[in-house]
Amino acid sequence: MGELSLIKSRVLIVDDCETNRAMLVEILKDDYEIIEASGGERAL
Repeated sequence: MGELSLIKSRVLIVDDCETNRAMLVEILKDDYEIIEASGGERAL
């Protein structure tokens, strides 16, 4: 496994509520690389 075990999967969190995004980031940050967007257009 070597180097591959150091690579985190990436997760895109899209929500217009900053509080919801913050909660999800807190839950997922240790296991995933997080990308956030505040809406669908921004996510694209």
